[in-house]
Amino acid sequence: MEKELDSILQILEKASTTKNVEELNQIEQQLQHFIKIIDKTNYDDSLTKNIEISSRLEKLKILINKLDSSKNLNNELFLEFQKFIENRKFK
Repeated sequence: MEKELDSILQILEKASTTKNVEELNQIEQQLQHFIKIIDKTNYDDSLTKNIEISSRLEKLKILINKLDSSKNLNNELFLEFQKFIENRKFK
């Protein structure tokens, strides 16, 4: 479980910096693969592992929020550009 969470963190960090659509599609496939593995994993109830997992899950939350913010910013920029094009009369 720990190894999978570390891999997911690395993948999300990579996703937060790339602009390449093909690379993002690959990242999505990798994440889906790890999600399937995590779903099949039996959880150990030891306190130490739970603390480590909680820490990694918090990092995941931060990276997901960063990706979401980046996506929203890109959408806003695209909408502004689209409005500019619509308002501009090309002759």
